[in-house]
Amino acid sequence: MRISPLLHRSPSETESLYRSSESGRVGQSQASTPLEQELLHQIQHNPALTEILFQRDVRDMTVRDFSEMIEQLRAADLISEEHRNLLAGVPGDLADFGIEPDESVDLVDFYESLVARAQSALERAETPEERSRLKTKLANFDQRLQWMQKLEALAEGPHGSGIDATV
Repeated sequence: MRISPLLHRSPSETESLYRSSESGRVGQSQASTPLEQELLHQIQHNPALTEILFQRDVRDMTVRDFSEMIEQLRAADLISEEHRNLLAGVPGDLADFGIEPDESVDLVDFYESLVARAQSALERAETPEERSRLKTKLANFDQRLQWMQKLEALAEGPHGSGIDATV
């Protein structure tokens, strides 16, 4: 089962789904589609998801650990190949800023910073080619930031404030 088709669901929507699933109140109003119902089932019963994500912290993770986690998610068919390819760019982004494979980094802060820098550079761009290049970079950074936020929420699991299983 791939969680990736729900990528664009908001954190509050999936947090509500998760909280309802925790209390056993999952009903038509909380999980209205078969895919959402299957997602809730996977959250509750997927040992691979639990093992891969719940013991990791994207706010304190090495590049090597992140790469391993993405490969495990793909091997367990929890993310699509397209999303794996998007996330495979994370180590390159980190390397561009001199972060070593075994150096720990806060990936949420890192991508928040990259998004802000790319937005600022886009505002200053002078040529159509430069604007186009920066728009692509900004889109990739923004998608990666969304993933880091979602992975952080997933890692909180049942003991955190909620879950956004929309990756």
